[in-house]
Amino acid sequence: MQAPVLGLRSLADLLVIALAVWRLSYMFVWEDGPFDLIRTLREQVGVRIDPHTNLPIVPDHVTGVDKFFAGIFSCVYCLSVWTAIFFTGLYLVNSLFAVVLAVPFALSACAIAINSLYDDYG
Repeated sequence: MQAPVLGLRSLADLLVIALAVWRLSYMFVWEDGPFDLIRTLREQVGVRIDPHTNLPIVPDHVTGVDKFFAGIFSCVYCLSVWTAIFFTGLYLVNSLFAVVLAVPFALSACAIAINSLYDDYG
């Protein structure tokens, strides 16, 4: 019997974790979070919101390690890679915990998708 890729127990695990990676990445780049905690975290690493475009930007005065993290926290694509690496490592250490941790975010992603479809076609 051949071992599954990365020890994935099922495609459902992969789907749940993939949805959670998207949800967390999107949330940390675009949302303020409860009590503005996520916005505060983004500001701590140097990300600002451009008042004209409403897009996250990294000001020129941000340098070094802060610029690295600010770049990650201003781009869903960039942050999703690091979030996926985190979940992959966690899954390799404890797959059940990784999936249980991912489920609320995956469900949130599904709710957002359903709401978007309803807004577009409802």
